[in-house]
Amino acid sequence: MMQKVLTYLGLADEREPEAEVETAAEPVPEEPRRAGRRANIALLEDARARQTQKVVLIEPRSFNEVKEMADHLRARRTVIVNLHRIRPEHLQRMKDFLSGAVYVLDGVIARLGEDVYLLAPDQVDVQGAIATWEEQEASNE
Repeated sequence: MMQKVLTYLGLADEREPEAEVETAAEPVPEEPRRAGRRANIALLEDARARQTQKVVLIEPRSFNEVKEMADHLRARRTVIVNLHRIRPEHLQRMKDFLSGAVYVLDGVIARLGEDVYLLAPDQVDVQGAIATWEEQEASNE
């Protein structure tokens, strides 16, 4: 009917209208957006910032436990180590191992007391210092 009206007004040809074939437009698959390198880094930093930071307290009794402390550092956890129970012949060896682990991971070591140390990964900012009792006594004299 519409075709006849359009033909009468001269807006359409007098030919028989062709049967309209509906073709469903195939959806063009969207290419996944590739976030730039900078965006990925920002997301990673945001995710790290939201994570709860953990502090691990360890009082090792043998040199065999030093690997556990290094693993905590590698997992970006702060470790407080009390070395009072380590035998004197293993004490320096353990300090050297932990110093090396902290150095390799760009971390920080802070002495909290006699044979008590704070080992912090690179994302932890350690400020200030704690003077031992002996250091305070020496400065008072």
